[in-house]
Amino acid sequence: AQDDAITDDAGDELRVVYAAETYAVARAELGRSELDARFCRSSLRSVADTRKPSVLVVIEQAPAWLPSETLAQLTVDLVGDKTAVRFVPVNQTYTNVRQALAQNVALSQAQLHRRALPALFLRISALEPLTYETPTVLPHKQLRITEATVLAELVDRRGRVVYATQGHDRVQDEIVLGTVIDLAGRREIAVKNALLDLAVRMGKDLRFRSASLPVREAVGHLDVEDPDGLLQGNARVFHSLGRVAHIPEPVWVPSWEVSTGEWSAGHTEATATLALATDAPPPARGDRVIVSAADVSRAGHHRLAACGSSERLGPMAVPSFEPLLLNAFASASKAPFFVRGLGARLARTLREDASFEAPLEMDEPAVQLCVEPVQRMELVSSSPECSDDEVCSDRVQVRVGLRLHEGSTAEAPIRARPGLQTTVRGRALRQGTSDEARSTALDADLMEQVLKLGAQLAPEVDRQSL
Repeated sequence: AQDDAITDDAGDELRVVYAAETYAVARAELGRSELDARFCRSSLRSVADTRKPSVLVVIEQAPAWLPSETLAQLTVDLVGDKTAVRFVPVNQTYTNVRQALAQNVALSQAQLHRRALPALFLRISALEPLTYETPTVLPHKQLRITEATVLAELVDRRGRVVYATQGHDRVQDEIVLGTVIDLAGRREIAVKNALLDLAVRMGKDLRFRSASLPVREAVGHLDVEDPDGLLQGNARVFHSLGRVAHIPEPVWVPSWEVSTGEWSAGHTEATATLALATDAPPPARGDRVIVSAADVSRAGHHRLAACGSSERLGPMAVPSFEPLLLNAFASASKAPFFVRGLGARLARTLREDASFEAPLEMDEPAVQLCVEPVQRMELVSSSPECSDDEVCSDRVQVRVGLRLHEGSTAEAPIRARPGLQTTVRGRALRQGTSDEARSTALDADLMEQVLKLGAQLAPEVDRQSL
C-alpha cells in the first residue's frame, strides 16, 4: 500500500509512493536498489487489509468518565476490521515498545522505519449517554433505558469531510426490587454497542474508488476533467509509461504535485507546484490525476465549514445539537464541507508518539460560506397527552435551520436561511414517570429527529442560489 516501507535481504529500503492493482511505484529510502532485486514487507494483516487506506483516530469528544485514549483504542478494536480502512495505532504502549527496542538493540530511528502519517483521519465524538427510568404495570418492577450515540467523520489532510455517519445503541434493563446492572457498566456497554453499530454502517456504506481524471489542457494551468468534484487541495499528476513487461495493465507513475483551484462545470483548475523526480516531464495533455476517494459525489461551487457557533430560539434545547446537526448535514452534503482546527487536535494526539516521520501540516483552505445551526423547540401543550391505558407522551414543534454566512464567522452577512420544521410525538411513557425521566426521554427523541432533519437540510442548501 502507499507509504509502506519495503526492504530486501541486504536491508535496502524503498518507500511506496503509489500502489495500483498489479504494480507499485517506489522511491529509494536507504541503501541502493538493483534491477531484479526482491523487496518485501512483513505484516500480520491479510493482503486485502494492507491495501486499505490507512486512518488515524482523533477523539473530538468523549464522556467525562471515558478517557480519550480508551475511546480511541475501543474504536480501533471494534470498528477497524469491519470497514474499508485500516487504523494506524497511536498509544503509549506502542511508543514504549519502540523506544525499548531502539535502546536494547541499538537501532537508529531510521532503522525503526518511522511511519508516514496517513492521509485520512476518523474524527470521533461519543456523546454522553442518556439514562432514564419509567414504571411498569407491576409495582415491583421498573425499566431503565440507556441510549448512546457516536458521531464519526472521515476527514482528509485539508479538513474536508469525505464521509460521515453515526452509531447508536438503546439498552433496556429491568429493575426488580431495586436490583439492576451497575449504571456505569451499562453506559460503557452502550458506547461499545454504538461503536459496533458504527462499524456496521461504515462497513456497509463506505467504499473507495480510484478515479483517473484526464488532463485536458496544460497551457499555463491544468484543466482537469472532474465531474464529481473529487479534487480538493493538493493532488498528483501521473505520466504514462505505457506497457511494461510482466505487468498486465498500463503503467502510470506520479510526476508532479499540483495545487487545485476552483471547480466549475465538471472541470477543476490546477497549478503544477513540485516535480516528484529530477527528470519528470512537465504536465501535458494526456496525463492523468489519479485519486482514491470515498465513493460519493461531493461536487459543489462553494466550500462550507461550521461558523463555530449555534443559536437556540425558544425555551428548549436539544443536547449536543450542533455536532448532531453538522454531522448529519456533512453526511448528505454535495458541497465540500470542511472541519477546521483539526491540526491542533492532531498535534495533541501525536505529541506522545515519536514514531511518525514529521509533524502534520494541515492545509486548510479558505471557505466561501460558513453554516450556523439554529434550533427552536416548543412544546405543543404544557402537559403530556395521556391515553386511556395510562401512557402519556409530549408533542414538540421542531424547527431547525442553517444560517449561511459569507466567509468563516457568524458575524458576517447572511446569504441564506434554509430551514425545516415538523411535529414530533415523544415516546409513550406510563403515568408516574418522573418529569426528569420524561424530559430525558424526550431529549433522546429530539436528538434522533435532529439527525434526520440535518441530512434533509443538505439538499436544501444545495438548491440555494449562492
